[in-house]
Amino acid sequence: MAFGEIARTVRPGGRAVVGLADPEAMASMPFTAHGFRLRPVDDVIQATRLAGFDEVRHDRVGTGDSAYHLLVVTRQAHS
Repeated sequence: MAFGEIARTVRPGGRAVVGLADPEAMASMPFTAHGFRLRPVDDVIQATRLAGFDEVRHDRVGTGDSAYHLLVVTRQAHS
């Protein structure tokens, strides 16, 4: 999975930033019917945790229901 590869390349204590369009807003766009796989943001957050990221900060960027989702994920620093 892509998040596993990202986690592999982020050093302990490091961060990665993931930006997502809102899946409900994307579902209303006609081009998403052609090969897009829209996932709920909670599923994406769970995937980052399963890949090895320990902390996830979830913010919205923009206004309204179509505001983007910004995830800042952090790998735990080893002692």
